[in-house]
Amino acid sequence: MVYRKKKSLIRQFFQTACLFLGLILLGHLSACSGEEQTPEIQIQKYVDTGEKLAEERNARGLAKLISENYRGDQGQDKKALRQLFNAYFLRHKNIHLLVSIDTLDIIDKDHAEVQLMVVMADIPLTDLSNLLNIQADMYRFDLSLTQEKEQWLLEKAKWQRAVAGDF
Repeated sequence: MVYRKKKSLIRQFFQTACLFLGLILLGHLSACSGEEQTPEIQIQKYVDTGEKLAEERNARGLAKLISENYRGDQGQDKKALRQLFNAYFLRHKNIHLLVSIDTLDIIDKDHAEVQLMVVMADIPLTDLSNLLNIQADMYRFDLSLTQEKEQWLLEKAKWQRAVAGDF
């Protein structure tokens, strides 16, 4: 009786391990299926990553999304932009964003222009309908992205305050 239970447990473990490995392999095969992601999808993921990192107040992670050749419209470099992130994170303990890509233009295989509309608040944002009931900052970001080593990075940025009508 003990032998059967032991054999049954070993069989269950083996079956579970095979299922787990099969799922990993299936995920790997679908990721390698030759279906190449378009630049638009890659940039959408880039924006989503930036939004997540900003809400997590992760200046180091955000800095990894910026090109070493970054130049802001007022001459800021990557280091100055990272300092701006840190200052913002010190002033705002809770950061919630609502980000919308307004325009996305692929200039060539390594360059893109993106216009983002961003609402920043200290409480969770679900959609634009609750903007009238909360205090939030609204910005329009004009971004120039470059692809370096198969990764989209911020090369230039300009931002300005926006109003609800811009959304």
